[in-house]
Amino acid sequence: MPQDNNQAKILLVDDTPGNLDVMLEHLGNHQFNISVALNGYEAIELAQSIVPDIILMDVMMPGIDGFETCKILKANEITKNIPLIFMTALSDAENVVKGFEVGGVDYVTKPLQYQEVLARLKAHLTIRQQQLKLEKINQELLDKNELITAQSHRLEQMARTDPLTGLGNRRDFLERLEQEQAASIRTGKMFSVVLADIDHFKDFNDKYGHECGDNVLVTIATTLQKLLRKQDSVARWGGEEFVILLRETTAEHAYTLIERLRKEVENINTFCGLESTPLKATVTFGICQYQDDLSLNDCLNLADSALYLGKSQGRNQVVLARR
Repeated sequence: MPQDNNQAKILLVDDTPGNLDVMLEHLGNHQFNISVALNGYEAIELAQSIVPDIILMDVMMPGIDGFETCKILKANEITKNIPLIFMTALSDAENVVKGFEVGGVDYVTKPLQYQEVLARLKAHLTIRQQQLKLEKINQELLDKNELITAQSHRLEQMARTDPLTGLGNRRDFLERLEQEQAASIRTGKMFSVVLADIDHFKDFNDKYGHECGDNVLVTIATTLQKLLRKQDSVARWGGEEFVILLRETTAEHAYTLIERLRKEVENINTFCGLESTPLKATVTFGICQYQDDLSLNDCLNLADSALYLGKSQGRNQVVLARR
């Protein structure tokens, strides 16, 4: 869109060449960039090609009249927003209303008063300029809002994710646990909570360094996430501990699932730095089945007690909570 009206592209549409010549004579003095069409078909093709800033169109034309031409232009994505002023000798209310209904922004009556035509052209060009500025501002605001939304989503994900393992963190897990509790109360289906702790984890850090310890954590995290069912959730609870939510799973079923998982974990190899010998890590698990008379904290504490019972009994085992 031009910065001022004198640079505006205007499309004149009239089936009478003499009328176009007169219009060109009057408007040419104002240094507009003017194109002409002799009928509606030419106008449609030219409008799509040059995309004028405004169209001044005769109503009564052979083939398709100005109203039909306007309808076609307004239905086209390229030309639908171009303001169109009708030139017509049909000044009765019915035709004036029809012109607005098909998408015209204004009309001038024949015989034309060229000072009036010029004034209306400039007025609508100014309006269009302001509309385009507003559209640009609105688009910029939309783009910024989308960016802010995307950044907020990323920050929310970061706030819920353990940066080392990529698993959910304690906050994320507790929210999932609350949702599962609500579902359990609603459906009557129980679920189980599992706490898991890597055995002798301090030895990996002390013997091979913290980078090795991190490798072990990531390996265990990846293994747990890969081997659990799709409906289950695993998160890093803190340090070398993980927590697992087994949806719609009783303690007995949970024991079978976790025992299989424990055996898989102890067969996983971890490599640390230049150490050529693969390292083995084992995990001890404590399981608690949620019951209606338990709070979530009670359930977590019982799973934790079962875990440490397993530690005291030799590690690398699965223990069901006792009440």
